[in-house]
Amino acid sequence: MTIKLTKYANMKEMKYMDSPEINPELCIKHYNEYRRFMYTSFLLENVHGNVLMLGCGSGLIASFLSRSEKIDNIVVMDFSRNLIENVAPEIMDLFKADRKKIKFVVGDFHDLSRFKKEFDFVVFDGSLHHSNKPSVVLDGCNRLLKHGGIIFGVDEPVLPKWLKYQRKSFGAGQKKKGATENIYTLDEWKSLFKGSGFDFFKIPFIRSGLGQHLWMFNNYLFASYIIGGKRNH
Repeated sequence: MTIKLTKYANMKEMKYMDSPEINPELCIKHYNEYRRFMYTSFLLENVHGNVLMLGCGSGLIASFLSRSEKIDNIVVMDFSRNLIENVAPEIMDLFKADRKKIKFVVGDFHDLSRFKKEFDFVVFDGSLHHSNKPSVVLDGCNRLLKHGGIIFGVDEPVLPKWLKYQRKSFGAGQKKKGATENIYTLDEWKSLFKGSGFDFFKIPFIRSGLGQHLWMFNNYLFASYIIGGKRNH
């Protein structure tokens, strides 16, 4: 079946994500990073009900969330057939996902018209910054979230105030492979969320081994946050 893509979809990125290079081993290796483990723990504590995960096609974090009694259903949407049809089944078996709770959808997250106002949470796991039109994605999220619904963006890059020169070089290696890579300051993220009708929030999320004295430099020399928004109407 042909995937319905919007004009915002990056075909080069889609080709890369459907390549043999993207496999279960790579996804698991990426997950084993300390911060990714901590992000999953955060979501397990704060997410419940019906959840939509956008651009999270490996199904790894969804596998852990599905085992929580607080989670009713999870829809995972990605435009990579490789992730959803080849990678996700192995991941779910390995991490003992509750498959009855998880539904996978192949599609472009710039077009969320297939969904009704049915979700309590939307989760981006390092995926929203891969859009060149995040406002279009966030507008769609506003429409499908219930009143008071929440977006969490975990592992979304934030550009520190003192290192704005890094914007040009951000994600250079992945861009060469065809990926879309963007990085925004906290003020820019706030503007994007507010422009789509969300009350923006940021949660400092620093690795425990860094020590409390470094917190004062968060958003200046480095930036480590979970970002998100609450539907305000």
